[in-house]
Amino acid sequence: MSATRAILAASAFLFTGLSSQAEDPERILDTVYTTEDLMPSVADYIDEPTFTELEMSPDGKYVAGVRRDGYDYYLVVADLEADEIKYTGTLFDDIFIDDINWAGNDRLIIEAFVVFSADSLSLMDPKDWFDPTRSRIRIDTLYMIDRDGENITRVFEGDEQLDNYLSDTRLLDVSDVYPDHILVQSRKVELTNRLSGNYEYGGADLYKVNIHDGSFERFVRGQDRTQRYESDAGGQVKYRVDENAAGNRDNYYVATVGDSGKIKWSKGATIRTTDLENELDQPFKINLLAPAETAPLYYVRDVPDGEDKHAIYVYDLSTSEHVEMIAAHPEYDMGGGFIDATRGIILNPNTRELIGVSWSGKKEEMLLFDPSLQRHVDALESYFGDQLNFKLIDKSVDGNKWLLNVEGPGHSGFFALYELDKVKITELGDQRAALSGKAAYNMKIVKYQARDGKEVFGYLTLPFGEEKGNHPFVVYPHGGPQARDFFQWDSTVQLLASRGYAVFQPQFRGSAGFGKRYAEAGYREWGGLMQTDVEDGLQHIINEGYVDASRGCIMGFSYGAYATMQGAVATPDDYRCALAGGGVYDLYEMQRWSRAVRGKNSSTFEYWTTQLGDPNGAYDDLIERSPARNLDKLKIPVFLFHGKRDNIVPIEQAEMLEGRLKSAGANFEYVVMRKAGHQFGAFRTEEPQEIREQILRFLATHNPTDRNNLN
Repeated sequence: MSATRAILAASAFLFTGLSSQAEDPERILDTVYTTEDLMPSVADYIDEPTFTELEMSPDGKYVAGVRRDGYDYYLVVADLEADEIKYTGTLFDDIFIDDINWAGNDRLIIEAFVVFSADSLSLMDPKDWFDPTRSRIRIDTLYMIDRDGENITRVFEGDEQLDNYLSDTRLLDVSDVYPDHILVQSRKVELTNRLSGNYEYGGADLYKVNIHDGSFERFVRGQDRTQRYESDAGGQVKYRVDENAAGNRDNYYVATVGDSGKIKWSKGATIRTTDLENELDQPFKINLLAPAETAPLYYVRDVPDGEDKHAIYVYDLSTSEHVEMIAAHPEYDMGGGFIDATRGIILNPNTRELIGVSWSGKKEEMLLFDPSLQRHVDALESYFGDQLNFKLIDKSVDGNKWLLNVEGPGHSGFFALYELDKVKITELGDQRAALSGKAAYNMKIVKYQARDGKEVFGYLTLPFGEEKGNHPFVVYPHGGPQARDFFQWDSTVQLLASRGYAVFQPQFRGSAGFGKRYAEAGYREWGGLMQTDVEDGLQHIINEGYVDASRGCIMGFSYGAYATMQGAVATPDDYRCALAGGGVYDLYEMQRWSRAVRGKNSSTFEYWTTQLGDPNGAYDDLIERSPARNLDKLKIPVFLFHGKRDNIVPIEQAEMLEGRLKSAGANFEYVVMRKAGHQFGAFRTEEPQEIREQILRFLATHNPTDRNNLN
């Protein structure tokens, strides 16, 4: 790796701050356009962010971030007190910069990783770093560099034991307890199978590293299964976390520092992690958020027995008891959404003191406990308008400067500086250069009554800011089903809206974020209550005059794909076409698979039994609610797609549906994404763009608009 000093002069990367008064409620972002050349391409929507990880120096005079140009990553720094904000960059060759941290006002810590081929043990080409068909080893490492790009040092550089492809190095903290030092944890990596690229980590040890000359010493030796350490705001080690032998529980040990300075460990709580993946994760397990001010207390997000909503608690890791409830909302779970970097709590970035909480209702919300600071939050909400969210990502030590991350349906994301004493906003740069200055589409919150009287809501995104009218539409139910959509930027929704479709996202019962009872109302209601909530939402937006009832399709992924195909057979007259990806289509066969492959005592089988019903006792019900068993009712064309490497929903579900569609003489297309897992195409491959172009082409054929640009 070499570091190259450069002044980046590309127009997409020279940002000039725009100042305004945050009290002004009339600010309108120029995000709605009508000219064809400002319509984003498919490639624009799937392009990776180009400006990320922005952090402010403690004195508030500088910001540093990461700029991506193709597969090259730059550390970039700007002087916030200059007349014009310009970023100076240092290139890191063949390195993926994951995060940055200030160590004082003049030194930066770069968290990065490199990827080795498991076959040759040589560095891989960056374009292949994420290719799931390649055997590879990811190794995390750290660099230290001056703010001006000089004096770069790799942590452990040249050490025979710690500086090689069989070690993994990560930053724990910038320490006040040990001045001019950072705390670094390092683990050995054991390559268990070179052909498959499988490898295992050893236990983590903890080191003190001098930020100036890179000298280091180990001061905590971990156990064989030590995963990580946690520290307080001053950089004092508070917890050690060991994984159990089965790999599904974390054992917490609480640190006590004796008079000699030696750390003693006492056993604390055992927290079940999970042996499920992605959306099969247990939605109501306890979430450990951050250490509280005093060990062994910890902030957690939890739904204790007898409660309905996720709330924020102080939790005692030594006794496994809830000590105090900090915040709860009567309608929504705490946490979730764009603001939720720490799942419901807002910490002072410098002191890690709890200063507020956040939650996702119909929109993103936050509350700072200090009323004088909350007034600034209220002013910022007015300033940014009803189509943007913002979150506090950093602040100066004196508290006068806030660094904000801003995004929402109206913008794909940008950074901004807010100066409290001047009540002044300076925009610091868009996060996605490909979408900068191009069209974005506003989202509405639509409330409706389900047929049983229950109030439900959904999100409706309309093309080019238009209101009611005869819009062609796509109903887009989310996956999970114990997941939800949010009032935020969604590239798939924006892509569909850009091509002239109104996009409706119903938050049907069974969704997460609205309490345990709301989620559990969907248990064994696949094809039942969850489906009729979708149908009732569609009827509402038709009755309200937003869409043309005769020009709609339904599309979904994962659970959303099930809802799509169930809609296609249960209410085929509602749609012109159906597009389903990564879905379950035969509930009985899915249950047989999860029992046979995962095991009858596995949490996967337990999950599916809870969601769908027991395959032994509910056979007739599972068959009745399986769209693949009811294709005699299908009247519309189907676009079916699935990832070959999907380990959440087996591709056999799609292959089975393909065969039955053929037998039924249905009009359908079937696409296999060879590298993808449970996703819309594998990252950094051709698949994400290709599958979206195929989706647009299918929609243009069966439900055309006047904006069917397929590129």
